[in-house]
Formats: sequence, structure tokens, C-alpha cells
Amino acid sequence: MVVAALNILAVCDPGTDFGRRLAEYAEKRAGYPFSLQVFSSLDQLFLYREKRKPEAVLLAGELYRAGDWQDYDHPLFLLGSGPGGEEEPPCIFRYQEADSILREILVLYRKKQPKIAMKTEKSTFCLYAVTDAEENSRSEQLAFELAARLAVKEKLLWLDLRTWPVVQTLYGGMDSGSLGELLYGLCRRKEDVLDQMLERAVNIRGVDMLPGIAEPSDFLELTIEDWKYLFGRLKNESPYTAVMAVTGNMIQPLGTFLELFDVIWMVWEERQMVCQNRLEKYVKTTACPQLWQRVVGVQLPADTAGKNTDRQVLRQLAIKTLQEDKGTYG
Repeated sequence: MVVAALNILAVCDPGTDFGRRLAEYAEKRAGYPFSLQVFSSLDQLFLYREKRKPEAVLLAGELYRAGDWQDYDHPLFLLGSGPGGEEEPPCIFRYQEADSILREILVLYRKKQPKIAMKTEKSTFCLYAVTDAEENSRSEQLAFELAARLAVKEKLLWLDLRTWPVVQTLYGGMDSGSLGELLYGLCRRKEDVLDQMLERAVNIRGVDMLPGIAEPSDFLELTIEDWKYLFGRLKNESPYTAVMAVTGNMIQPLGTFLELFDVIWMVWEERQMVCQNRLEKYVKTTACPQLWQRVVGVQLPADTAGKNTDRQVLRQLAIKTLQEDKGTYG
């Protein structure tokens, strides 16, 4: 798998520890649209610029005054301990939290480049969907285990389209608002909607996740064309090589929506056979007759439900599911 090559932010500072720590933090921050390259001298930076010109430079103020930046036409920001000079580029305060520095860079960059044009080098881009006949917490746990396994090989974004935060409860906190207001911007084709989405993403157990849906009504204005637009931008402008959407059974017409995905897992329990048969009939006769042939059924084990060992069992089921689906995954 060739992971997307992000826009480059060059950080040039004589104190190499600062740049290294900032780069390490940025690498862990979900959805951040820059990859940081760290340099300790202008000579190193200028040598790098002979091969590739960074999309932006964060430069120690004293180094800026020692170099010639007349021909540099990309955003340039200074790193200092106080306000910069009136004729100098915008100055970012060095002694603040890493998250604040990265956010400030993004805000300043957007003022000069409202749309960040991601440079991607992806060998593949895959859309995974996990759906079920009747929403239950175990199916979402299985979906998360599938995502965690995929994230080992893929740069994966999790998109939870349910209305109850199972993953947040089981695997860790997520306090980045609701996706609803961002979907409002999506259906109106706001240019910065993708940047805003990725800025909201958080990382839980190695999986980058967008905030969940607060109300089912958030979906009402979205069309299939809106989803195509979003997935197209994620493919062409984001660092992600895969997106997993956990749909439940609430998006209607579900069949038409699922047609957008490359891999579709339908999770069910034995007691849900009636619901599954009803959904199968709907897809075959009403929505997309050819779609059902692409749906892979995954049955949850009944004998571990409610037991302490259930999470481990679901983890093993996720591994088995991916191994059996090597035609699309491997």
C-alpha cells in the first residue's frame, strides 16, 4: 500500500528537538493535512528545496533574517517568542501547546490558500461499509475491530452514521461535536467542508474517526450525489486510502447508498433472520438487484453475547472475516 504523500510543511529551527516533537505530534493527529519535514539549518532546507518545494515553511525568526526569501511564493510563517516585525511574515508563538501551533498554521495557511490541494499518490482507495439488519452494539464493536485491523495496513477514516455512540463508550472518549453541522456544509458544497471534517477527526486505538451523528434528521437533505462528492474529495484530496462507513440500517434507500461501496459486510445475529430476509427482499426487488451479490454476510456468535470474552471473540471474527475476503482486502 502506498500511503498518500501529504503536503509538506518544512520546520526549520536550530533547536531540532522542537521540530522533531512537533512532527511526532502532527503524525498522530488525525486528518492533519501536512507532513512535517524538520531541518536544523537553512543549508539543509535549501538542499531539500532543490528536490521539492514545500507548500509552507515554519521558520525560526532569526533564520528568516539570515536568508533570502524574495523568490519564495508559498506561505511562510515565523516561529518566535514575541510579535514579529511589521514587514515580516506572520509570527507564531513558540511556547504554546503543539495542537495550538498546528491549528494556527492551518488557519494562516487557509487565508492564503483557501483550499488545500492535497497531493496524493495512492495505489488504491477503498470504501468499506458495515451494515446490519437491526442495529445492535455488537455489530458496531465488530465494525470497529475490522477498522482497527484494516488501519494497520491502510490510512483509514471511520465514518459512523448511527445515532448512538457505542465506540465512544467502549473504546475511549470523543468530544469533537456532531457531524450534522458538517453535513449541512456538504450538501451546500462549501469549499472548506473537507478541511473542517478532517480537523474534527480524532484517533482512537489507531483508527481515525469523525464525530458521530446526533439526530437522524441530519441526513434528510443529503443525496447520493452529496455522498459521491464527499467520497470523491476524500479520495483525491485527503491522506486516507480507505473509508469505513458504519451505516446501520437507517439510510434510505439503503441499497442505493451501499452501491457506492467496494466492500459491504452485513452483520447479523441468528435472532435477526427475519430482519435480514426483509432487507434482502428489499434490495433484490426494489433497490439494486445486483447489489445483493456483493454483500458478504457475517454472523455474530450467539454463545458469547453478554460475556466478558465477547470482545476478544469479535476481534477474532474480524480477523477471520478479513482473511476470507482477501479478494478485496488482501
